[in-house]
Amino acid sequence: TKAANESFIFINENKTWSDAQAYCRQYHTDLASARTVAESSAIKSLTYGFIWIGLFRDSWKWIDKSNFSTISWMPGTPYNLLGHENCGYFYNGQAGDAQCTDIMPFFCYR
Repeated sequence: TKAANESFIFINENKTWSDAQAYCRQYHTDLASARTVAESSAIKSLTYGFIWIGLFRDSWKWIDKSNFSTISWMPGTPYNLLGHENCGYFYNGQAGDAQCTDIMPFFCYR
């Protein structure tokens, strides 16, 4: 089997969450999720800063509709400021919520 960090590709382009998802689906497979401790550790080891991940507000689920439960929220999140923070990002091993129109780099599954 491949090492967990070989399953991801970092895209160092600032895009909205939807544009990041579309990019991943066009050129790779989909936005990366941290559904397991191994995936979370791999993403954390490959990046610094804020990145989009395949997490969205539908009772907070991963892009494949599986339940979000493998990584912790950053302190004070999710707080849904102004009622529009429906997309998830990853920072230093934890998740946070942001407006989907914010721009940041992202990870795709290979």
